[in-house]
Amino acid sequence: MDIQPFTVNVSQSALDDLSDRLSRTRWLSPIADAGWSEGTDIGFLRRLVAYL
Repeated sequence: MDIQPFTVNVSQSALDDLSDRLSRTRWLSPIADAGWSEGTDIGFLRRLVAYL
């Protein structure tokens, strides 16, 4: 299987909408010492959203 280059086309309006919705996220309080055992680690997810 060869690696093939590709282009992802996403409109700026879609990216702007995503950014807006992420900025309005109401974060849940983390579950003490849950890490990844109860789903996505909330600290990791918040850092990921901040990066975007």
